[in-house]
Amino acid sequence: MVLIGGEFNGKRYLSANAVKEMTSLQTPAGMKENYGVGWATGPTFGHGGALATNMSIDPARGLVFVWLVQHSGFPGEGNKAQGAFKKAAEDQFATKP
Repeated sequence: MVLIGGEFNGKRYLSANAVKEMTSLQTPAGMKENYGVGWATGPTFGHGGALATNMSIDPARGLVFVWLVQHSGFPGEGNKAQGAFKKAAEDQFATKP
């Protein structure tokens, strides 16, 4: 819904302006992190959570990435799982800009 400007199945849930404000830089210059209203901003936007959860939206490639785990430490090379999952999703589903 956010990827396509606030509509889902032909019904508007958020105004286009609300989505723009949510996904546009709201924090002052010079801050380490860039945030809109509730979202990290940049070429992609989204939100990370505690214990390794993550969600990001890449509008240029039409990709929404959702990683739902609750883990405070990964054994061995388990910390590479999110990157591998994201790459597999990009290879399979991303549209080319």
